[in-house]
Amino acid sequence: MDRRSDRMVGMDAESFAILQAPSGKVLMGIGPFQELAECPHQGVAFYVNNFSLTEPRPWKVPSAVVEFDPAEMEGMESPVIEWEALEPDGFAQVFSEINESIQKGVLEKSVPVATERGSLKGGTARGLLNGLVGSGDQFYPYAWVDGRVVFVGRPRSCCFTSGKGG
Repeated sequence: MDRRSDRMVGMDAESFAILQAPSGKVLMGIGPFQELAECPHQGVAFYVNNFSLTEPRPWKVPSAVVEFDPAEMEGMESPVIEWEALEPDGFAQVFSEINESIQKGVLEKSVPVATERGSLKGGTARGLLNGLVGSGDQFYPYAWVDGRVVFVGRPRSCCFTSGKGG
């Protein structure tokens, strides 16, 4: 049974972005997205860049924006993902370099990131979001879905601010 509200129709779009705010509400931008080099002065935009920070137009402005409660996502089908094996050597090397830089005073703080890659074998990528949002007060989940490109995260600290004080 699909208990999603009419506002959740964007989850069926080919491209969308999601941020869960500290209030617990989920902000969803629905594509297609206009791409900009600079952050717009008004409205909603999502910052989507690569690890090298070389994306020429990293600000993505959605065609529509909806806000909803995480409970509206209950009942979404979970995806079946075939995960690639993790390569711990690369992470260990970066972690060691970070520790060395902190000890030398080059860095004050850094957070190493481990990434996983997988192939969707069943269900939809939207199902990832069911376990992502509403995962507790200490997490601030986000997701970017653009066709076959999907990335999600669940940091413990807030990664964004609102120009409107919220």
